[in-house]
Amino acid sequence: TQWICLDIDGLPGITNPDSLLAEIPCLKDVSYISQASSSMGVEPEKGLSYHLFLMLDRGHSPQELKEWLMHLNMTVPLLYSNIHLNAAKTTLKWPLDISTCQNDKLLYIAPPILVGKVKDHYDGDRITLIQKNKSTAVIPSFSFDTTGSLKLFNRFRAEADLPQRRKSSTRLVS
Repeated sequence: TQWICLDIDGLPGITNPDSLLAEIPCLKDVSYISQASSSMGVEPEKGLSYHLFLMLDRGHSPQELKEWLMHLNMTVPLLYSNIHLNAAKTTLKWPLDISTCQNDKLLYIAPPILVGKVKDHYDGDRITLIQKNKSTAVIPSFSFDTTGSLKLFNRFRAEADLPQRRKSSTRLVS
């Protein structure tokens, strides 16, 4: 694909998407479409929740994009400090969703329909084009080793008094 969606869900400590993109050198000057998630403004205490759609300079495979998103989560301090275990304590909960580049992932972009006493505290347009100097992003060369995320996962599991996990492997049985 030649585009990517950065799904930020509940990221505290930043006031707008540009403050996150400023932390990622290859993205800070790239135009994007900003879409405030349906949850943005409904529960303001959860932090920033946006979908950011960016065009890429060339096509990339879903696996390559997923590894790059994992790399960003592990190397951008703002993102790294917000990684934690999911509610079931079975996987890492990434602040920058690593599954948005998968072909089977649905992204809901409609504005919320609020019923009853639920109030929308989001003030402004939910979908906005943000013009910057560049129209496409160039993903730089990077190296991603899954052992770093496995070590982090096991550290969190140890803190929760849960057993460690090994790196998975596949064995062919004939």
